[in-house]
Amino acid sequence: MILVSFADFFFTSGRWMMLVMMLLLVFVLLSAWKHPAWTIPLGKIALVVVVLEVICKLIDLGSVIQETGSWIHPGILGGGIKLLSGHLLCACCVYLFALIADMIRNKRK
Repeated sequence: MILVSFADFFFTSGRWMMLVMMLLLVFVLLSAWKHPAWTIPLGKIALVVVVLEVICKLIDLGSVIQETGSWIHPGILGGGIKLLSGHLLCACCVYLFALIADMIRNKRK
């Protein structure tokens, strides 16, 4: 059941952005062992990419609200905010993995 909900979350949150997050996660984990100096910057790149994406989506949301007038259903707003929160959650997890991998790498030295 958890696997199904994760797959739903992955595909509902936008395939391309989640694919970018997964690739950055793989790069972070690989860089922790091959190029440790790149671990933290890759985590920061994940955060910056998602923050820029969230800002672009909020601008799109503002445009839709402006076009539709003063009334928009709260369920639509809640769904959009939920999807944007998922992207931020994934970026924070990538950055957290980068910090943990860097701490493990520095502890071994």
